[in-house]
Amino acid sequence: MVGKTERILYLDSLRAFIMSMGVILHAGMFDRFWFSNFISDASGLFRMKLFVFIAGFFAVMLHDRRGMTALRRERIVRFGLPCLLFILLVNPIANFYMYRYLVAPIGLGEFFSADFTWPSDTPDRINWHQHLWFLIVVLVYCLALPLFLRVAQWRPIVAAAEWVGGAKGSGQGRLLALAVAMTMLLLAGRTLHHVLFYRFLAEGPLNFVVQATLWYSSYFLLGILAFRHRGLFQAMHRAPIWQLLLAATVLTISVLIYPTIRTFGKAPAELVQHIGDGFAGFYISVVMLMIFSRYLNIDSKVIRFLSDASYTVYLFHFSLIAVLGWYIYLLDLGPLMTYVITILVVFIACIAIHYVIVDRGPLPRLIFNGKLPRRAEVNAPR
Repeated sequence: MVGKTERILYLDSLRAFIMSMGVILHAGMFDRFWFSNFISDASGLFRMKLFVFIAGFFAVMLHDRRGMTALRRERIVRFGLPCLLFILLVNPIANFYMYRYLVAPIGLGEFFSADFTWPSDTPDRINWHQHLWFLIVVLVYCLALPLFLRVAQWRPIVAAAEWVGGAKGSGQGRLLALAVAMTMLLLAGRTLHHVLFYRFLAEGPLNFVVQATLWYSSYFLLGILAFRHRGLFQAMHRAPIWQLLLAATVLTISVLIYPTIRTFGKAPAELVQHIGDGFAGFYISVVMLMIFSRYLNIDSKVIRFLSDASYTVYLFHFSLIAVLGWYIYLLDLGPLMTYVITILVVFIACIAIHYVIVDRGPLPRLIFNGKLPRRAEVNAPR
């Protein structure tokens, strides 16, 4: 299923789908209702976990093909350049529109004036990184790849990966063991952040980025192990019905008992929530791998274009929703129509931006997608 030189088409398609899903996720930011809240909750279960898993898989693939120097160079340009551009020039515009909606009406000149100060009760949805925190986190992972590789080569980790992907014994039980282990590692990452960093970073601009870096690191490691161990990768494409039902049951119980546990304190309630979310999120990720490997492991011009455009969609969609979605919201069409129209308008706008601007030459591809010119890619150090 996976080799050193082949490209796995359905992983490209799955990555593109997850990136583009941001439009559906964020389209309800101005006029939230039950369905947009459901999409937000469902996305939180698996989207970033699977995103980071795929990032780890492709990172080690690039490392094994071309070496650490090429990986760092490619990822710094690929993630760092667009991220810096959007944080400095585009995100402030999105924050302006979100401030007008979430805090108070304000003029553009007043918002960007030197005298403007952020109110103490500014919602944390207005922040400097917005959706781009993922690029920062994955860039950190890629730069720290030698450390991840050391962990991936540690004998107990290798033995565990080979055991999960082994042909002998109950493969179903081994997948369940992996699901439990990934849930525990998520909890460990959250606990590590709280113990080591929260006291110093609480409510600060770096708190969420640090938390997310620790929170999802186990899935980046899992992506590395999946590339290096064929059996493990194949095991993550098979989930028995009873385990899917078990995951749904655990999630349902965690949701139902959360209000009761919350009366005993925030910490035990979050523990219950994270167990349910982490366990169910792992199995949703497996189901997504199963579906895409079976039905979307194909090569076509349309899929290639949409896959290539997905990075543009990911980068531009949040700011376009903030700007265009605000004016659609002012039409007072109701939550559902506002939501649907925002999705359609923003997705079409993102595709148009990619087709008309980004994909028209090496310079816009470099600036807006972080893609090195092809000659530079060919001659990159190995």
